[in-house]
Amino acid sequence: MTTQAILNLLKDINRRLGITVILITHEMAVIRQICSKVAILDGGKLADKGTVDEVFRPTKSAAGQRAVSTLPGR
Repeated sequence: MTTQAILNLLKDINRRLGITVILITHEMAVIRQICSKVAILDGGKLADKGTVDEVFRPTKSAAGQRAVSTLPGR
């Protein structure tokens, strides 16, 4: 419940104040829930970037494929 409250607060800050929020996480479900753009790093190098839909369907990199495979229903 605390995580959800924090995510809702970040979305509200972004929407109301127009502040860009950078979120670093391994939780792909969180990215799908609140992000509009995503970058996937692999070994410190950029593996994929774009909108969430562009990167998640279908992902181009092996790192992206590993990350997306953790989503429920995959």
